[in-house]
Amino acid sequence: RDHANRAGRLAADQNATLHVLNVVETVPPAASLHDVVTERLTERGNELVAAVADRAGRGGAVETAVLEGNPVATIVEYARRKGSASS
Repeated sequence: RDHANRAGRLAADQNATLHVLNVVETVPPAASLHDVVTERLTERGNELVAAVADRAGRGGAVETAVLEGNPVATIVEYARRKGSASS
């Protein structure tokens, strides 16, 4: 909790947007419970992202996202998209 507050304050002090991101690592489509597992993980991710954004967003702008895919590749791609959008 303290980290969310500190991140929010730091972003506000720098007039920056704080990005709160959760990536649901998808399981192989052949798995029989793929849709159920992905849906539940996405729901939980939305809850977590909203809670962090609520604590952190009291002082500035916050953008949230819950995405699916390989966590490393998805985070890098998100950062590239957001970085090029702000240029």
